[in-house]
Amino acid sequence: MQLIQSLFSSGFNIVLVVVGLGLIIFLHEFGHFIMAKKNGVRVEVFSLGFGAAIWSFRRGETEYRVAWLPLGGYVKMAGEGITDARNGEPWELTSKTPWQRFQIFVAGATMNLLIAFPIGIAAYAWGMRETTNEISTPGTAEGQAGMRPGDVVI
Repeated sequence: MQLIQSLFSSGFNIVLVVVGLGLIIFLHEFGHFIMAKKNGVRVEVFSLGFGAAIWSFRRGETEYRVAWLPLGGYVKMAGEGITDARNGEPWELTSKTPWQRFQIFVAGATMNLLIAFPIGIAAYAWGMRETTNEISTPGTAEGQAGMRPGDVVI
């Protein structure tokens, strides 16, 4: 029974880590996305994960997707790629001033910093559960040494 509880606990912890990383990735990419939109850059794809899309939808000029490989994400902006055609359109990334491009690129890291403080405060407030040094059921060696249930190891 304890093995099953341990496996369930480990599985739940893995799910928590995946959800936590997904949230951090989402907020990082959202920083790039929102700053690109603010500066008038056309965002073609907002993706959580890499590879083929599991789920996607299009709203306006942007395709939003969740992909198979959940190791990151990306925001594909018009005129960003080396092979993209650049026509000098005002909504292309390369048409923006260096300051605007800097804002777009730094926005992801800025979002990471902004979310780190609330996560740190929550982690501190929630804390870490520590087990006590109290003996619940002594094993053979502990029993032979005279330990009983309820004894505290100092």
